[in-house]
Amino acid sequence: MTAVWYVVVLTSCASTGKLLSGPIDKKPPVQDSLKSTPHFQTRFVKQDIIMFFDEYVEVKEAQKQVLVSPPLVYLPKVTGRGKKVTFSFHESEVLRPDVTYTINFAEAIVDFHEGNKLTNFSYVFSTGDVLDSLTMSGKIYDAIDFTPAENVQVLLYDTHFDSIVAKEKPYYSTKTDKSGSFTFKNIKADTFKMLALVDKNVNLKYDLESEKIGFPDSLIVLDTSSQKTEHIILVSNPRVKQKLLAKNLKTFGVVDLVYNSNPENIRPVSMGGQEKLYVKPVKDTLKVFYNTNLESFDIIAGNDTIKVKTPLKEGKNKPKPLLLSYHNLSPNLLPSDSLTFQFSAPLDTLFTEKWSLSDTLGEVAGLTFGLSENRMNVSVKGKWRVNMPYKVMFDSTSLTDIYGQTMDSTKLSFKCLSQNQTSGLLMDFSSFDSTKHYFVMLKRGENIMDTFSISQMASFTKKYSSVVPDVYSLEVIEDKNRNSVRDPGNYWEKTQPEKMKIYKIERPEINRENEVPIKWLSPNDVLDTIPVQTDKNIKK
Repeated sequence: MTAVWYVVVLTSCASTGKLLSGPIDKKPPVQDSLKSTPHFQTRFVKQDIIMFFDEYVEVKEAQKQVLVSPPLVYLPKVTGRGKKVTFSFHESEVLRPDVTYTINFAEAIVDFHEGNKLTNFSYVFSTGDVLDSLTMSGKIYDAIDFTPAENVQVLLYDTHFDSIVAKEKPYYSTKTDKSGSFTFKNIKADTFKMLALVDKNVNLKYDLESEKIGFPDSLIVLDTSSQKTEHIILVSNPRVKQKLLAKNLKTFGVVDLVYNSNPENIRPVSMGGQEKLYVKPVKDTLKVFYNTNLESFDIIAGNDTIKVKTPLKEGKNKPKPLLLSYHNLSPNLLPSDSLTFQFSAPLDTLFTEKWSLSDTLGEVAGLTFGLSENRMNVSVKGKWRVNMPYKVMFDSTSLTDIYGQTMDSTKLSFKCLSQNQTSGLLMDFSSFDSTKHYFVMLKRGENIMDTFSISQMASFTKKYSSVVPDVYSLEVIEDKNRNSVRDPGNYWEKTQPEKMKIYKIERPEINRENEVPIKWLSPNDVLDTIPVQTDKNIKK
């Protein structure tokens, strides 16, 4: 029989008012079992299930909260009135013989006055002579940062072909709580296919390629001896086929192309090379800058051709003023750092001789300037002296953007830290598998400070003699295909997310070498796939 799920219909009414005084009620409603339809019935005959409580209640978010396992064929109805909640089967519903049903209300039932939730409340009955009594539990984590994944649907199928997850609803379903934990109760002994799903369209099917998923490597055999096993699953966004979702052509000189994934690998060109294009990826958007006298032209971006009907270069459509949108000048620069300046539009001209960079002794010589491929980033390399105040100035004639615009004259200042104001890091990598390849990123906030690989070594030492005293993170990826990125899981290819550990490094002490132990746990140890508390704060 094909399993069919349902959506709960909610109707609720009450005619009570709030108390004007007295202590605040912090307790959830308590069921009055003497007045309610008896729980855990066997040989259950279809009837309305009526539950009375010790206070006025209402049902909230029933469509998201209330689940029945195994699924019903027809839409049931849940009504709340006064101190009573009623679950009504559809008149055409035929309950399966010899099956244990669980109606899980999750957090749908709340008290009317204070909104206190009755959490994980369920009603269980059997149409046969016995109640199924097995349990199964586990935890779901996000594969990127290993945080507990809340409100993830955990689905069990008693049919095992792969496409079942896209075609049919599960036999059993439950949700994770704030700690990422889930528990199935009163389920049968059987062999199940398991899937963890962030169900965007709330239909209990894996039918959107953008939905986060996770799955164990094998079927789950559940019996009295295996029910105490805790199942750990990582959920990740699968790598989806890149699609152009939207485009914005309203402003002269810039086209915004919005994709369903990071578009940094796309290199747009104009048809026939008529116009020069400059590209900047910003999250899921690719900003394409141009300047043209044509009324229209075509942009080829991957498999898409975008027809650009050029807006007027006047009024509200004119290019935005040129601005300095970012710079790294601060009192925390190192003598080896380059100065970085990011502008809001590509530069057409850059007269570096009109840039002034001076210290207390006068103009600084021997500077090296660099301009990025999209002509939006300027770098300046020099031999900076520690604790020396520097001033940088460039006037309105020193640069223009591709639209012929200049910007106001700008003055900035910075200093470099001395050696005794910085910290040293000595990273000791151990317990690595010498047969595998690892990719490592050292990050300060969102900025990548360094990347390197570890291959054919069980232990490895990396030394940084001078870093800014700050909080760092180290991401280590077991890079199976050596592409220097963390690949997600793929249900259809039966591949798990590449293993990764994130080590948080506390602010290192100044003017000393700080030892940082980085230990990669055994691949057979379940702790390898979940956060390890002792690895989060590892400064010695």
